[in-house]
Amino acid sequence: MKVALIRTAIVPDKERHLAYGSNISPMATSVALLGACLREKFPEVKISILNENWPPEKIAKRAAKFDLVGFSTTYATHGPSCEIARKINQLNPEVGIIFGGIDAANKGSLILKSHFYINYVCGNQDNPWGENVITTLALSAPENVSNIWLRKHGKVIFTDYNYDLGNLPLWDFGQFKEHDERIQPYLKPAGDWDLPHHSVFSWRGCLKSLRRGRCAFCTSAVDSPNFMPPENFWRQILHLQENEFPGVKMNLYLGDNHTPPGWVRKLAEKMPAGINARFRAYGWLPEIISLNPAQLKGFAQDLHAMGFYNLFYGVESFDREVLSSTNKDFVSVPEMARVITSLFNQGGVRATIAIIVGLPGENEESLKTTLASFRELFALVPNGAIERVYLSHLVVLHGSAIMENMKRNLSLCVDYERLTGKVFATDDDPPVDLLTALHLKYFTGITPAIANVYHDRIVDVSLESGIPRQQIGGFEERHIIDNIFSQL
Repeated sequence: MKVALIRTAIVPDKERHLAYGSNISPMATSVALLGACLREKFPEVKISILNENWPPEKIAKRAAKFDLVGFSTTYATHGPSCEIARKINQLNPEVGIIFGGIDAANKGSLILKSHFYINYVCGNQDNPWGENVITTLALSAPENVSNIWLRKHGKVIFTDYNYDLGNLPLWDFGQFKEHDERIQPYLKPAGDWDLPHHSVFSWRGCLKSLRRGRCAFCTSAVDSPNFMPPENFWRQILHLQENEFPGVKMNLYLGDNHTPPGWVRKLAEKMPAGINARFRAYGWLPEIISLNPAQLKGFAQDLHAMGFYNLFYGVESFDREVLSSTNKDFVSVPEMARVITSLFNQGGVRATIAIIVGLPGENEESLKTTLASFRELFALVPNGAIERVYLSHLVVLHGSAIMENMKRNLSLCVDYERLTGKVFATDDDPPVDLLTALHLKYFTGITPAIANVYHDRIVDVSLESGIPRQQIGGFEERHIIDNIFSQL
């Protein structure tokens, strides 16, 4: 049995540069972990992690020589992944192809119905993860594998879920093709944002979703947290340090949905000596503002002791009604400033503020509120306490409540079919810009022109406050194309 793994690359462009400060694609944790699972349980299986930066034709030609090919995809790479899969099937119809990743998990049935050459999809909305799936699929009958979509007797079905984060093997990037060349940019002292960080995680789930329900635009909340023992987490960090980054301080991104103070305390208590790493992570403001001054100081000190230097806050909007429409909690600017200031002064932890333009119920007044509050926040915190602004237009994704609301709007569906020739409900790869424009028309009181004006004003405030340009923006920082909106 020979298995190839691919994390399809996003085409380098200006938006990606703004998201990471670099358009170099890091070696992905997702496929590294898949390779480690295979290596541990089936050492006789030959595993190759293909270089996603190769031309698609080269990837397909190489992959067609394997028995099973696993894709780790995102909404931005779904179309290119399908095209590579189609080419693999043309070259060798006997190859089994499985799609994984959060985006694929949210549309598993739709993918199998739309693309005959894709055999399996891993995960569903509630349980999108499945590092053990490709491991067991490699040498087991598909119907005995948990957590996958497959075809059986002409129907698409989903098998039972079975997954334990505590039993994962140690992983590294040793199985990647052209490993030495790809790891080289990271084997030097690096600034915070000049290279994309490598992802690691200590638990999976969403504290906010567990307590308040999912945000309307979210597709990856995972309502039941799955914890990795703190000892295992630090064992993994030391393994990477010794095998991939000897003598170099690692820049790592803790890819958990949130980093609760209680969990941070447990990690800090188990942290071994000799860790040489820096972390950025997510923070959930509604929980952090509930901490009293002594607890907040302890949280800051724990973060500092472990090398956490940045927390990402999903503020999204400063308008109370817009936040309510997306099932988000409102946090006042003074409370937000208190947390950011305390963590910065007592732990050196800086902040990333995320803002989304064009959420449901958005109008020009709500954008004015967001802009004024954003400016006020900078005035209340110390210089340098906010170091990054993640700014984007709303991206409508499969699996989100917003997407489901759009599918129920008959006029919107008519517009979609007129412009694309496809049925909205069955299209597994809808154009991102078109979805955003349609959402603006039917669910907000603004046009692309208004959205772009306030987008630019938020950029201006960020720049005036000292944020470097490469630290402003996200994957979808691009402006909405006005000529799409004019056709609606």
